[in-house]
Amino acid sequence: MVKYYIGDELSGFENGSVRAIVESIPENTSMCSILLDSGADASIFPSSMAEFGIQSDRPKSKLHDAQGNSIPIQGMRDVELHLADVHGRSIVIKETVAISSHIHQPILCFGHLLESGWGVNGQDQTLIHGSGIQVPIELQHHSMSVRGWVRVLREEPQQCEPLSVRVVKADVVEDLAGMRVGCELNAQGVGRGKQFANCFQDPTVVCLSMAGSKFRTTLVRDGGQWLVMELCEPMETLIDLSSEFHGFNGSDRYVLTIITDAECPPETIGFRLLGWGRYAALPERCSPG
Repeated sequence: MVKYYIGDELSGFENGSVRAIVESIPENTSMCSILLDSGADASIFPSSMAEFGIQSDRPKSKLHDAQGNSIPIQGMRDVELHLADVHGRSIVIKETVAISSHIHQPILCFGHLLESGWGVNGQDQTLIHGSGIQVPIELQHHSMSVRGWVRVLREEPQQCEPLSVRVVKADVVEDLAGMRVGCELNAQGVGRGKQFANCFQDPTVVCLSMAGSKFRTTLVRDGGQWLVMELCEPMETLIDLSSEFHGFNGSDRYVLTIITDAECPPETIGFRLLGWGRYAALPERCSPG
């Protein structure tokens, strides 16, 4: 799941930050069509969605329709929109919206999206951000719209028990564990590498000719033990190929990266799985929603 915070500073939100979390789209979800309005000065939702999100401390907007008539505003809400991208991931956008009984369909201010780095790919008819986010666009009477749903947010963060991230330990063969620092990739980008780093390794930087479907496996050395961070992850679904390892406090360590052109059992690429381990404590407070 990718979270984007758009528009002006939102009370209770971390404005300007982008986070990436793996999350599947919920089943049996009721989606709606959300208009992307390039002429709107603000995002506005119908009164039927007045209970979604949380009350915003931003003053009510003064809005007018295309004919210059004033649009009555009931209040302002900070809402969270979930959009499905072409890879089946959940893209989350947080925005402050006006609520009005004169609106029958949620309208998202396209200008706010543009200011936050979003754009449109006319050929693919997708809403895009960066190099990896593509949300399908539908045409509704020649107007752009996207399919999504509005999530209900809680007013206060939920208190959670302390959590630990669980990972799988691995027994790595000596040929792989003892290799010199560097990369051994063929012209197609298949192979392996060993680095001393605090983040996942992006093989496309080393092999510019890489093409086709590739799968990445990553192991890190921690406390004398190899840990499996990912196993045969399709690279086209990864949002940030060089993101930092969560829970290691930014410290460098040995990293093994294996690139294959198909999903492979661990034993065929140089290691076997041993069991569960714990490597990172998470905060005791969960984020809203």
